[in-house]
Amino acid sequence: MAMVFDLWIAGQETTSNTLAWGVLYLMQEPEVQSQMQKELDTVIGSDRLITMDDRPKLNYIAAVVNVNIISSKPPNMKRKAGTTVSPQPFVCNMSKRY
Repeated sequence: MAMVFDLWIAGQETTSNTLAWGVLYLMQEPEVQSQMQKELDTVIGSDRLITMDDRPKLNYIAAVVNVNIISSKPPNMKRKAGTTVSPQPFVCNMSKRY
C-alpha cells in the first residue's frame, strides 16, 4: 500500500510542477495569454462554463498546453532549434557538488 501512496504523491508533484511552469511561461508571454483569451471568448463566450465538448474547438489552447508539457526547460534557458537535449541523471550522482 505504501508504494501505491508513493506513486500517487509522485503523480501529484509532477502535475503541480507542470502547471506551475505553464503559469510561469504564460506570465512571460502576454501575447499568448491574449490569444488564449480571444479563443475562449470566441468559442465559449461568457455565459457558460467550459466543458469537455469544447476541447476539440480550442486548438490554440491545446497547442499551448502541449508545448508546455513537451518543453522541459525553464524559460530562461535558451537553446538553438534542432538541439537535442538528453537528461543525464547519473551526473548528479557522480558529482561531489550533489
